[in-house]
Amino acid sequence: MAIGLEDLIARLGAGIESTPGVCGGEPRIAGTRIPVWTLEQGRRLGASEAELLRDYPGLRAADLVNAWTYVATHGGEIEAQIRENEEAVSLSGTGPSKARPASIVKTPGVCGGTARVDGTRIPVWQLVEERDLGASEAQLLNSYRTLTARDLVAAWDYAEAHSEEIVSEIRRNAMVS
Repeated sequence: MAIGLEDLIARLGAGIESTPGVCGGEPRIAGTRIPVWTLEQGRRLGASEAELLRDYPGLRAADLVNAWTYVATHGGEIEAQIRENEEAVSLSGTGPSKARPASIVKTPGVCGGTARVDGTRIPVWQLVEERDLGASEAQLLNSYRTLTARDLVAAWDYAEAHSEEIVSEIRRNAMVS
């Protein structure tokens, strides 16, 4: 039985989910906390699929197919999310080439108000969880190209000083398999 184009797109995009309270409700790879916009932004910055798969060890090639399909059918939404992230970096005067003091901030409405690296939408709990799952600092810096080693030190210091908060955020954002 032949399927139509709409059915095919729906099946290919089935690996994308959005859950209020998880990654700000942004569409992400099912069963992960990897937002689709992050993968698309990486692709735009020149990351190959092989590099994305290496940088996100839990990601599969099928997940990238789902992400690219989602981007193709929801381009405006993904573009807005990329723009929001770039504006957050721009407003703080940060970027990969500009030096800035490392700090951790909480802003209502950004990353659900959780502690994040200033000038980014990267929550401290996410960095801690990825480290706990085996990501090295080099992998984190490669995956989050706007981060510096000082940002990671600030994140680790914050996590140590606020361990109950970070554990709570990791639990709150935990995926149910």
